[in-house]
Amino acid sequence: VLNDWKVKLVDFGIARIAKDSAATKSGAMAGTPLYMAPENFKSQYPDGRTDLFALGVTFYEFLTGVHPFVGPSIAAIMYRVLQETPEAPSKLVQGCPPELDGILLKSMEKERERRYQSVEEFAFDLRQVAAQLKYQMVDIYLTEGRRAREEKNWTLAQNAFRKALEVDGLNKTAQQYLKEVNAQMEAERKGSQVQKLLLEAQSQIKAEEWDAARTILQHILSIDSQNAEALKLQEETDRRQVNKARIAQYLQRAESSLWSGNLDVAQSQLEALLALDPSNSAALAKMAVLKNELKKQQGRQLLDQAREAFQANNLDQAQGVLDKARQAGLGSLEIDAV
Repeated sequence: VLNDWKVKLVDFGIARIAKDSAATKSGAMAGTPLYMAPENFKSQYPDGRTDLFALGVTFYEFLTGVHPFVGPSIAAIMYRVLQETPEAPSKLVQGCPPELDGILLKSMEKERERRYQSVEEFAFDLRQVAAQLKYQMVDIYLTEGRRAREEKNWTLAQNAFRKALEVDGLNKTAQQYLKEVNAQMEAERKGSQVQKLLLEAQSQIKAEEWDAARTILQHILSIDSQNAEALKLQEETDRRQVNKARIAQYLQRAESSLWSGNLDVAQSQLEALLALDPSNSAALAKMAVLKNELKKQQGRQLLDQAREAFQANNLDQAQGVLDKARQAGLGSLEIDAV
C-alpha cells in the first residue's frame, strides 16, 4: 500500500512466467520468500495453485495484520512454510467467522493437492462467508436503527437503516424503517418551520400588519393545511382587520356628532366602538368629552324647567328643580342667576 493509498500487487504470476523462462530451474527460486509456497522451496515446478498459496498468505496478512510465516531469516521462513500451520485468524481477529479460518488455512495447505484447485473454488467459498457476514451486518444495523428509533434519535436511526441498505439494497425491513424515519424527520422539520412562522405571524398581527400576517399564515397552511393555530390566527387577522375599519368608522361618526351637538348619536357610536375595543384611547377620550357635554345638556334642561316653573309662579317646584341642578354639578353662577 503506497502513501497515497494506492494498492500494488507484486510477485504474482510466477507459474505463468515459469513456462517460458528459466526462472524456476531446478535448484533456483523466483519470488519473495514470505509469499512462496512449499513447492518453491522444494524446487518443484509451480502452477496456478502456487499463486493461490501466495494469495492466501496475502489475504491472511491483510485480515489479521500478522504474516503467517514471518521469521528472522530465510531459513526460519522456509521452515515455517514447510512445517508449521498458521494460527487460525479467528484467534487473532475478534468477530472473524470460523468459516474463514478453514478457507484461509486450506489456501495455504502444504500439499498443493489439498489446496483450492482453482481461483473459482477459492472465490466461491469466500462469497459464501461474505454473504453470511452481509446478513449479520444487516441484522446489526437493523438492531441499531430500531434502538435509535425507539429513542427518537432519528439521525442515528436513518444512518443505521441506510447502512443496512448499502449492504443489502433489497432488504424490505430496512426500506420500510427508513421510509418511516424519513417521514418522521420531515414532519419534525416542517413542525419546526411552522413554529417559527407562527411566531413571525403573531408579531405581524401585533403590529397590525395584516397583509404580511396573512401571507405568512397562507405559507404555513401550504405546509400544514390543518394547522389549528394558523387557522385560528387567520380568523383573528380577518376579524381584527374588519374591526379596525369599523372602529375608524365609529370614531369618525362620533366626532362628527359631537361637533354637531347630536350627543345621542355620538354616544351610540362610541359605545359600539368600545364594545369592539374597550381600551381604545381615542374613544375613551371622546367618551369623557361626551359625558361632560351630556352633563351640560342636562343642566340646561333643568334650568329651563326651573324658569318655566318660576314663570308659572310655582316657586316650590322651581326651587326643587334648581336643587337637582346643583346635585348634577351644574355651575353655581348659572343656578344663582336663575
